[in-house]
Amino acid sequence: MTQWMRIVKFNIVRRPWIRYCSSSSRSRHWEAKVGLEVHAQINATSKLFSSSPVRFYAPPNTLVSHVDAALPGTLPVINKECVKAGVATALALSFKLHRQSYFDRKHYFYCDLPAGYQITQQRVPLGIDGRLTSYVLSPRKVNHLIDGSDMPRKIVCVRLKQIHLEQDSGRSIYDTYGRQTLIDLNRAGIGLMEIVTESDFACGQEAVGFVKELQAILQCLGTCSGHFEEGAIRVDANVSVNRPGESLGIRTEIKNISGLRSLGKAIDHEIQRQIELVESGGHIVHETRGFDEKSGLTLRMRDKEGRKDYRYIPEPDLPPLVITDQQSRNGVDTDDPWEPINIATVLQSMPKLPAEIRTNLIDSYGISLDEAFILHAEDGIEYFKTVMTNCQYGSIAANWATTELLGLLRRKSLNFNSCPISGVEFGSMMNMIGGDVISTATAKKVIRMVIFEGLQVPPTEIIQRENLTQINDMEVLSKLCDEILNSSSAKALLTNRAKKNPIGYLIGQVLKQTDGRANPALVNQIMTDKVKQL
Repeated sequence: MTQWMRIVKFNIVRRPWIRYCSSSSRSRHWEAKVGLEVHAQINATSKLFSSSPVRFYAPPNTLVSHVDAALPGTLPVINKECVKAGVATALALSFKLHRQSYFDRKHYFYCDLPAGYQITQQRVPLGIDGRLTSYVLSPRKVNHLIDGSDMPRKIVCVRLKQIHLEQDSGRSIYDTYGRQTLIDLNRAGIGLMEIVTESDFACGQEAVGFVKELQAILQCLGTCSGHFEEGAIRVDANVSVNRPGESLGIRTEIKNISGLRSLGKAIDHEIQRQIELVESGGHIVHETRGFDEKSGLTLRMRDKEGRKDYRYIPEPDLPPLVITDQQSRNGVDTDDPWEPINIATVLQSMPKLPAEIRTNLIDSYGISLDEAFILHAEDGIEYFKTVMTNCQYGSIAANWATTELLGLLRRKSLNFNSCPISGVEFGSMMNMIGGDVISTATAKKVIRMVIFEGLQVPPTEIIQRENLTQINDMEVLSKLCDEILNSSSAKALLTNRAKKNPIGYLIGQVLKQTDGRANPALVNQIMTDKVKQL
């Protein structure tokens, strides 16, 4: 039994991209339709309807007001700061804002929801009909896509159904030792922005790409911290499968996915589970499921509630949420908590969004989209701009900064802001590589010396002191090639006809003898000519 479970776990978890249908028979392909509901905690100093402070890692039940605990006689008061954050996010995502939206009560009874209902926006949300273009970096093969291929789309234009404000619930802590559930109400009442997408995703990678882009926008605006580990972003995924040309299948919902890696795995596993179930003669049930990170499986939690189960009613204690667009005020905001949020004010304070920042990088320095993404995600844009003040090779600098340099920094738990190599010095090194002054092997060696050995010496000074400049002299390289070719090991290698490509080994010997200083391209050219003449 244990061995069988190991085999099942390997097939499901370790091989998430395996294809279940033959590509030779298009009629056997499946379509996967995935929609997301992203809950983003609003980055505000107080909660949505009370003055309780918002602080992560606070002792349990120390940030709870009478309103949060739903004591009789308390009334909610809207937090203007949260509304402004919602409007800014809606504008960044191209939503059509309702000038007047409404709050509703969504009834469900659970121990971490003191009032027995959640205040949300069901009838008229804050905004509708938004859009966002997301990207899939380094796409990998997946199973069953909409177009019948086995690769996700690199660019996905996502339709956003709506954005609305609502309050968060408390937090249930399950004590398995004492077999009891503990309740922490510090989170109860924190403002949330729920962003609902259409079913525009076909696999986990496309969904992850969208959430990454959304996270970058929220962090750029400052409306959400974007920290998954703190629960600032939680995602629900609605998954269904159907054959091409048929109507949409019955969907299941995967609740409270916290983490990008878990999101991709949960969606891909649920797609596979549904396909296997239908092909074996089973039926998909409209239900809510959870994702178990240890096993990599989605597990049934309960039947999916419908709209009638929540018994929505208008919130009687809150007035309509009014938003204005008064251009004549020149975007001047007031401290009056009852003053409607002015769209012009919000627009004036909005920063450049990630897409615009990446476009400027690409246009200014000729780098790739993937490199621009990495520099933005790793907070390396200012560092790279400093590099380019002393570098003539933007493409080379971006490639080295996002691969070799970033990889070494991560191994030392560093980032671009704490990099021991200044941007100016790194730019000088890139000039040396682009100008064939040093080889790539030498550059890697010097960078490692500075980062790992903690040398307080500029890389260019180390290169000059250790005489690590690249050997580009054709005569010197020709003599080195002759020495290698005259060695007994090289002669034995060349006489062995079973060896199809001895050139690579011979070039490696030259580079080894020169400690990586020989120009690889010139060595390749010289060695190839000499071997042909033998």
